[in-house]
Amino acid sequence: MLRIFPPQPAKNWAAFKIDEYLEFEKPGKYGDDKTDKFAFLPDDADAAIAATLNTLQPGDRVKLSWHHDYVTRTEEGGGQSKSPERPVQLLERIEAGSTQSES
Repeated sequence: MLRIFPPQPAKNWAAFKIDEYLEFEKPGKYGDDKTDKFAFLPDDADAAIAATLNTLQPGDRVKLSWHHDYVTRTEEGGGQSKSPERPVQLLERIEAGSTQSES
């Protein structure tokens, strides 16, 4: 069994329940299917996303948009790793009772 020493600290995730999709596209064979939740690491988000996240309370409704990017990294020593990244593009609080429409 592999272990990392010293152990890395636990990461804090921002997790959201998805009520509805306004747009959806599955990018190729390995793209994500629709799901009922989405989570990301706030430390990986840009400053505007992090600032909005800091104003949210549990139960707030938000409009959330992310990309599904399949990336290839070259490791030191010549190996490669391929994995998806899902950078958040939009995080916007929706006021209670307001309706959102896409144009």
